[in-house]
Amino acid sequence: MRFCGETGEWPPFNFLERKEGVKTTNSLGYDIDMVKAILSKHQIDYQIIILPWKRCLSDALKGKVHVVFSASTNPQRDKDYLLTTTYYSVQPMLVFATQTPTPIQDKQPA
Repeated sequence: MRFCGETGEWPPFNFLERKEGVKTTNSLGYDIDMVKAILSKHQIDYQIIILPWKRCLSDALKGKVHVVFSASTNPQRDKDYLLTTTYYSVQPMLVFATQTPTPIQDKQPA
């Protein structure tokens, strides 16, 4: 099986290992750990490749990869791909210091 993760790192889900501050080609993270745990238990060989996001999706449509990590759902993906149930969710939020000099309600968007 071939798995595709995108080049844009998204810790803790997928990122490249660093040695002495330098990126290696070794992929790490929750996505990788999950695949290793499931497939090694069943003794299934796999390969993880890292490509730009659009290439991962394109290669999946062409059958060059079997799984794309960490995709979200949208109408086009619902049509083009077989999507699994969610294995994690993200809750976007803003974070700011509690001691900001100007109250946040007085801030203007950039």
